[in-house]
Amino acid sequence: MSSFLGIHVASGNPYVIASIQIVEEQQPGVAAVDVMVTPQGHTTINEHELQAAEQRLLALLQREDIHTIHFTVFDLARETIDFVAADLPAYGLKTYWVYPHGLPDPAVGARFIAPSSPSPTSIENEYYRVEAHSDDGTLAVTDKQTGAVYTGLNRFVDGGDVGDLYNYNPPAHDQFISMPIEPPVIPRQSRR
Repeated sequence: MSSFLGIHVASGNPYVIASIQIVEEQQPGVAAVDVMVTPQGHTTINEHELQAAEQRLLALLQREDIHTIHFTVFDLARETIDFVAADLPAYGLKTYWVYPHGLPDPAVGARFIAPSSPSPTSIENEYYRVEAHSDDGTLAVTDKQTGAVYTGLNRFVDGGDVGDLYNYNPPAHDQFISMPIEPPVIPRQSRR
């Protein structure tokens, strides 16, 4: 059993923390902590670096000048779904849907969210509303039929790769960049 910040992780846990990056120079009083998790056995874990990151994080929590800490967890795990596609039209296309929580219950009926007030950083139609956040450039998508809101989309994370043309392999001392140095400029378009 291993421990990080006093949280005990059972040895049978399929995921481990691979690395932690702490960035605090982007905005006054704000720090960002990027945690990369990976399936156990997929990469070599540097326990000394994790312990050092734990000490830096504990020290950061004690500082009075830091009022906000953004935690982001990156998962390197990938899942593969295999299925038999039946009744495909010749030289054609057929769409299949994956529902993370099963098929929607038709007895409940789909909710519909009416269009909201226009915004210069959003677009919408009868199904979705997409809004760009001016602080980091990420997108939030609202599904008007289910009411589900997906935030933090379109976030770019840059990290090292010492693998070859075909294989990804993280460097021993990687640093992830997940927030822009300064807020992006979102051009404001006039609506027609």
